[in-house]
This record gives sequence, structure tokens and C-alpha cells, in this order.
Amino acid sequence: MFFVGWKNRHSKNQSIDPKVLEIIGKNDSRESVLNLVNEVDENLNSIVNGTVLTTEQEKHLQKFPKITIQSKVLAIDQKIKQAEVAAKNRAIEDEQRRWVSDGMAKFAEILQNANDIEQLADNALHGLIKYLNINQGGLFLIEEENDAKYLVLKSMYAYNRKKYANKRFEIHEGLTGMCILEKQSIYMTDIPNNYIEITSGLGDAPPGCLLIVPLKFDDEILGVMELASFHELQKYEIEFTEKVAENISGTIRNTLIGVRTRALLEQSQQKTEELQAQEEEMRQNIEELQATQEEAARREAEMEGQLEAINQNNIMFEMNISGRIDSLNDNLCTLLQYHKPDLMSTKYDELRHVNDTNSFDEIFNGLQSSRKFVAYPVWKDKEENEVFISGTFAPIMNKNGEIVKILFIGYDISSVRKLELETQKLAEEVNEQKELVEFTKEEMEATRDQYDMMFDEMEDKEKGYVKKIEELEKKQLV
Repeated sequence: MFFVGWKNRHSKNQSIDPKVLEIIGKNDSRESVLNLVNEVDENLNSIVNGTVLTTEQEKHLQKFPKITIQSKVLAIDQKIKQAEVAAKNRAIEDEQRRWVSDGMAKFAEILQNANDIEQLADNALHGLIKYLNINQGGLFLIEEENDAKYLVLKSMYAYNRKKYANKRFEIHEGLTGMCILEKQSIYMTDIPNNYIEITSGLGDAPPGCLLIVPLKFDDEILGVMELASFHELQKYEIEFTEKVAENISGTIRNTLIGVRTRALLEQSQQKTEELQAQEEEMRQNIEELQATQEEAARREAEMEGQLEAINQNNIMFEMNISGRIDSLNDNLCTLLQYHKPDLMSTKYDELRHVNDTNSFDEIFNGLQSSRKFVAYPVWKDKEENEVFISGTFAPIMNKNGEIVKILFIGYDISSVRKLELETQKLAEEVNEQKELVEFTKEEMEATRDQYDMMFDEMEDKEKGYVKKIEELEKKQLV
């Protein structure tokens, strides 16, 4: 009857619903209430079975009017059914909470075993598809290239098998773009047959539902997950997926930080090694530089000695591109019999003797096409005497290769030149005497030829005279 279920549910270890007490009245103890309910139940059974009630039973029934008893009993039965539904719902909720709790623990372990983004994406997506018992899914992360952001497919599973695809999407394209823009999950059950292939590229079979969840960390969107299933997902499954997505996002963020940290550490180590190599190279360079400086100092000292020797034994002066002397040594002053101030700013052409053949312009033009100009200038001293020089004009250039000064180094060859001239004059005189001797010789040879002819004629005449004498002698003998 109506009270059977109620009695069975209220054992000694259970409390009585206050609403039941309100219906049947409050008693001093639980036992008295149960006894009263048992009596009412027996009386009702007797009425239903047609049994005549005893006087005592009638007294009990008089406590509960018929209409009141029936309505109360129906209310109790409704409450009992509601309690059964509530208990069943609590059992389902408990099972769902257990499922969620186990799943979160499972994913905590999955996310801890990833070393890089690719492995993390594969493990997380495969584990989620398997745990939700769905068919396919994809995990996309936002990457930046040339100041433009894209969604790049990092992992893809379909029918529990990893799919390999190289796909990249615009960040605001399709439903994924809407999910990123709104930073909220999108759940759809009315999906066109070709949506997955066109929009998501997750497979060929049309799903029964599609769930797109943002991978969000501190309000920053790192990417999205697209999950497709032939069966519809329950609310607790969607909420579980969103919680897992939060954990995945945090792990991705930490992994990215770790990757960047490792990259920075590698860069730092590389730079440290490069700096150490540079320091070693710099140390070697410093040692080489010191050796070079020492060698340069030695060569500079040698050069200074050489320059000093040149300066002591040669004529040196510098002039600007207009041909005026800017600096000179004492040897030039001594040679030309001038004081140094007298020669400073003097034009080169003013030093030239009339017999000199090279003007300053000719020298300057020659230096435009050659690194040196060898010359034998003829200068004049203070007494207008010829001074013969042998030397070289050399250009001094700036970094643009333009001549800014001209350096002359030479030495006095006047004595040699004078000797050469005297020798040349003597040679000319010798040549003249030689020519005279040759002429005299030729005359003597001509005279000798004449004498020979005269001798020959005299011999012929003598022979003629002898012959005539012989003929005369023969005539006389006859």
C-alpha cells in the first residue's frame, strides 16, 4: 500500500521527514510514529480487503478523515518519488564528479610528461579524445610571423589515430576566429556535412556535434581546440573540457616560457662561448698587437735613424700644391747659401737655373699618374752659380687619394756633374785632336802616295837611262 515504501525507506538509522511529521502529527519518539503508521496501514488494508474493522481500528481511523488520509498519502508518495529521483540524480552527479576528478588527475599526469609543445599538444589532444570517447579533434596554437598572427595546427587525431597535416589559418577565420575573439567556447549540434573539411580540416565524416574551446591563460588566448563527436556532449563533459583547456593553456604557457628560457640560456651560453672566444682572440690580438707595436717601435726607431741619416746626408724639403716650400732642412740652406727664413714660402721655380729642364707644373703633372718623379734639376745658389741635384719628387696624399704635399729627397751632384762636364769637354777636345790627327794622317798618306809615284817614275826614268847607257855602250863597242 501507500505506506509500504515509506516504511521501508525509514529504517531505524534514518530520520523522519519533517513534512511527514507535519502530516501525521508530531509524537514523542520515532518508535511511536512508526507504530502509528503501521496501525493506519493495517486499517487501510482491512478496508481494501472488505474486512470488518474492530472498535479499536475505527477509533484510529476516526483520527484521519478519509479525504485527508488519501491526500496525505498521495503527498507522501509524491515526496517519496521525488526523493528517489533526487537520490538517483545525486548518484549520477556523484558519478560525474568522480569522472571529472579522475579525468583532472589523469590530465595532470599527462601534462607533466611533455617536454615540448608538439609532444604536449599530441598527448593532451589524444588523451582528451580518448577520455571523452569522441571521434576527432585538432589543437591549434597562435604563432606570429612578420608581425602577423596565424593559427597553426599542432596536433590532429581522428578515430584514435594521429593525422599529419600542415595547416595554417588566419586568426580571425571561421568559428575558431569567433571563439578567439569572444574568448568563449562554442558548442554546435546542427553542423553541415562538409563543415569539418572546409573550416577545420579535421576529417571527412560529418560529426553530430562540434565543440570549440579557447586555450586561455590569464585572459590571453594561446590557441583553440576543436573537438568533433558522433554523439552529443553533456554539460559536465563540456565544463570538464573547458577546465582541461585551462590546464593545457597553463602548461603551454609554462612550456613556451621554458622553451624561451632554454633558448635564451642557449643564446646566453653561445654568447658566453663567443665572448670567451672573442676574449681569447682579443688576448691573442693584444699579444700580436703588442708584438706589432714593439716591431713598429723598432721599425720607427730604425726609420727615424734612417730619416735622420737621410736628413744629414741629403737635401729634403716639402712644398704645397702651389709649389711653395713649407719646410726644408739645413742642407738645402747650406747648399744654396741662404738662411732658412729666406727660403721658406719660396716658389720652387724661383730656385731653378736657366739651364733647368723641369718646371713645377711638369713635376706636378708627372706625379698625377705616377708615385714618383725622378729628376736631375739644376738650381742656382745665391751667387747665381749652377747647382746640380739628383733626386726624387714623391706625392703626399690624403685619404681620398688627392695630392696635398710634395716631398723632395736628393743630393748634390755638382762636383760630379762638373767633372762630367770637364770630362765631356776634354773628350770633345780629344775628339778634335783625333780628327786633326786623322786628317793629318790622311794628308800624309796622300803625300806618301805621291812620293811613291815619284819614286816609281824616277825608277822608270832610271831604268830608261840605264837602258840608253847600255845601248850607247853597245853602239860604242860596235
